[in-house]
Amino acid sequence: YREGKMYEEDGEGNRTAATSNLEWQTEALEELPSSCQASVYVTFPQDLDLDAFAKLYGEWRDGNVYFMYAAVAVSDGYISDTIGFSPTGYGMVFDNTPEEYPYFQLFDHADAMDQDPAAVWEKHFRDNVTYLSNRGAFLEAMASVNGICPEYYRDILSFIDENGINIYGALLSGDVDGILSFIEKESPVDFYVSDVR
Repeated sequence: YREGKMYEEDGEGNRTAATSNLEWQTEALEELPSSCQASVYVTFPQDLDLDAFAKLYGEWRDGNVYFMYAAVAVSDGYISDTIGFSPTGYGMVFDNTPEEYPYFQLFDHADAMDQDPAAVWEKHFRDNVTYLSNRGAFLEAMASVNGICPEYYRDILSFIDENGINIYGALLSGDVDGILSFIEKESPVDFYVSDVR
């Protein structure tokens, strides 16, 4: 919904989350055996600052729900391109990272993550966006078809300088019961089942 992809429109042009999608997806999840694992995109009822997101993240770290990705609000209203970070540092671990970007990867800051994840996430996200904003040749070669250029990342940095880093949604993964429990308790404004195994 936040990305302008899944919505319902009334006769006056007002958009709301597509609740019909939520109903049938919930029913489909409920029909699955508990042995299934699901990946689900969720949009939170309101944007969460990093401290509020850290609290939510901590509440669900019981092993049944994993936060694979946190989507950052980088403009007001609808967000055309998803940009964010993996709050757990999943993914590749690089042996050599640029010295000028000490928080380029979370793997190097595991102890600090236990103490103050919000502060670490902020530094990590800023380092990654700044790094990309300084890679014009790479972006031109690899991302120019998407209209992504260094200025795109500089605009993101300006936006988060003004508004802070706020999380509007996440990609969750976990067993079906854990995902259903999250949906019931947290009441996301929308969600989309990406994958089930």
